[in-house]
Amino acid sequence: MPLQGLKSGLAIRGMQSGRGSGLSLAGIESGYRSGMHNTLSNKDKMLNPLNLTGDKKPVIYGLADFYNITGGNVTNLNDIANTGNYWLSNGSTVSRPIPYPDVLGGKTILKYNGSSAVMEANSIISQKASFTIMCMVKLNGSASLPVIDSNQITAGAILVSTPASGASALQLRSRFYSASTTGTIYTSDIGPTSASSIANTPAEFHDYMLLTCKYRLNQPAGPGSEQEMYINGRQHQILFGADNFTPTANAVFSIPTLGIGNNPSSQTSTSLGFEMGMGLVLPYWLENGEQEKIENYFRWYYNKSF
Repeated sequence: MPLQGLKSGLAIRGMQSGRGSGLSLAGIESGYRSGMHNTLSNKDKMLNPLNLTGDKKPVIYGLADFYNITGGNVTNLNDIANTGNYWLSNGSTVSRPIPYPDVLGGKTILKYNGSSAVMEANSIISQKASFTIMCMVKLNGSASLPVIDSNQITAGAILVSTPASGASALQLRSRFYSASTTGTIYTSDIGPTSASSIANTPAEFHDYMLLTCKYRLNQPAGPGSEQEMYINGRQHQILFGADNFTPTANAVFSIPTLGIGNNPSSQTSTSLGFEMGMGLVLPYWLENGEQEKIENYFRWYYNKSF
C-alpha cells in the first residue's frame, strides 16, 4: 500500500476517496476519523439515530440545536425522533440552561448556568432488559457531579458521576445498582488519582466528550448483569467494585427520572458550568459495530474527532 495512496485518500474527500483507493481493507481508523469531517456523499460508516426503527427506535433523543426557550433559557429540547419523550428543564427560569450557537462544529451547546440545573426526561422510560445511554457533554471540574442520573437507588438504578474527591473530579464513575446500597462500579482509567492535581488531568477530560454507557440486567451468556462505559469511543475497564450482580431471571427495569447534568448548588457561572449538546437513550444493548457507526455520526455532526 503506497504512502501516496494514503495521502490522497485522506486529502480528497476523506473517507470516500480512501475507500476508493483500496484502503477500506486496512485498519486505518485514524485515516477515517481524519477524513470523515469533509463533505461526504457516502456515509456508510455512520448511522443517524433517526434511522433506527421498530424495537431499536430511540426512547428519547434530543439535540441542543432544536429547543424551546423562555426568557433566554431553554425549557425543553424538541422530540426530533417522534417518541413522545423529550428532555425537559425542571428548574426555575434562572437555573435553566442557556443555548449558545456555533460552539462546536457550528452546532448549539447548552450551558448550565444555575445551581441544580438539569435536563430530565419528561416521563418514565418504560421497562426493558437493557438500555444504552449516549450523550455529548463537557465536564466542569466539579466533584460529585451527576452526568447521567436515574435519581433513584433501586435495582437497575444508574449513576454516572465525577468522584467526591475534588482532585479526581475529572474522572468518571458509572454505578449500576443491584439494591438499595450496593452496585457495580466502573471508574474511568483516565484522569488523576485523588492525590494528584486537576491541572494534570488529560486533555480529554477538559474538552467535549462523547459518552456511551450500556447497561443490562442479564447477559446473553454468563452470570448476572453487565455494564460498559466508553469515552470518545474507547472502552474503560472496571478499576474497583463488583463485576456484576445477579437479578431475578428475566428481570426488566425502568428509569423513572433520567437526568443529564446537574450543577452543584454553588455553581452559578456559565464560564464554569456543565455543558450538553446531545442526549440519546436506546431501549437495547448497543452492539459494538452499530455503536461505532452512531458515534461516527456524531463525530461528523459536531465536526470533531472525539
